[in-house]
Amino acid sequence: MIRIAHIITDTDTGGAEIMLAKLVRGMDPARYRSDILSLLPVDAVGQDLRKDGFSVETAGMRPGLPTPAAFGRIVRWLRRRRPGVVQTWMYHSDLLGGLAGRYFARMPVVWNIRQSNLDPAVNSASTMHSAGACRRLSRKLPAAIICGSEAARRSHAGFGYHAGRMLVIPNGFDTDQFRPDPEAPSRLRGELNIPQDALIIGLAARLDPQKDHFNFIRAARILTEKRKGAAKKASGGSACRPVYFVLCGEDIEWENGRIREWIGEGPDGPFGSRFRLLGRRHDLSDLYSGFDLSGTSSLGEGFPNVVGEAMACGVPCVVTDVGDSAQIVGDTGKVVPPSDPQALAAAWDVLLKMEVVERRELGLQARSRIEELYGMRAVADRYGELYSRVFQEYYGAKAECAE
Repeated sequence: MIRIAHIITDTDTGGAEIMLAKLVRGMDPARYRSDILSLLPVDAVGQDLRKDGFSVETAGMRPGLPTPAAFGRIVRWLRRRRPGVVQTWMYHSDLLGGLAGRYFARMPVVWNIRQSNLDPAVNSASTMHSAGACRRLSRKLPAAIICGSEAARRSHAGFGYHAGRMLVIPNGFDTDQFRPDPEAPSRLRGELNIPQDALIIGLAARLDPQKDHFNFIRAARILTEKRKGAAKKASGGSACRPVYFVLCGEDIEWENGRIREWIGEGPDGPFGSRFRLLGRRHDLSDLYSGFDLSGTSSLGEGFPNVVGEAMACGVPCVVTDVGDSAQIVGDTGKVVPPSDPQALAAAWDVLLKMEVVERRELGLQARSRIEELYGMRAVADRYGELYSRVFQEYYGAKAECAE
């Protein structure tokens, strides 16, 4: 058995955190044992992993510059756990966990890169400094660098990371957890006070410049006005069905001044009444299954979990052409340029004009694509093969992991 120490910046509900949780649950427990250290206090994903029996601890850091005391706690945790391989997730953990694991605890380190956009305009100064430091260390420190998408590999190689240590392992999806539910559309409309004949476009994303909610809201206004005009000319059919927009994620609430300003009115206005802002939700499978369409409106993504999850639930997706989004969707949805609300609204409109049976069939094709290309079991096996190789190369073929 090889013990894997996972070090991640936090365990909030985000793409990297969710992928970590899926990975440790999906790995063969007879061959791999996983321990998790969150640099920041343990949050929702970490608490759920604790309930499942995993060891999840915190280094007690606070947002901002790390302290020597916090770094010392990382080193002591590693020396106490004695893992065979240290897996770090995202820039801050790649840097701090990598230094602690490789040079202080004397263990092989694997980095994990999750995003593809290193534009300083949409990344914090702290993120850019950490990425820059990792770039300088990438030739010697990590035994391997996992990129969550081909787009992430290309952008980081261009940024100066050592390309020879990089490999791509995409996100995997639990298609038993994320699956179609025929009762979900009616149930979701009842919960959110949406007419049963209405169409729903959903977006699951925390409030972040990379996710470009402003683009989504502009597209929603364009689509609403277009369909309002079409409904006046039509005698029935899909053009007459109202469209509602269901958004969830951290800070996605009416109390958030930025979102309210972008929508231009509150929930009682003629346009605002078409929105349901749900904040953070943990029942994403139920939400996706109630949508008619989902996807992204992002400026930058690596390999968006929300797209694969929605597709696994049988929902066609419209995505912006960033990261590996187009590769995930294939021919089961639509791909549009980023920052182009006209194109986003037009793609939504094309899919919403489909007959229900036709759109449902497209959703089933989307699910089949996820099952075939991105099943969690195959992805977990690829991680395991890499850990075994790194372990053998570092310790030698006869080494045994200390328990």
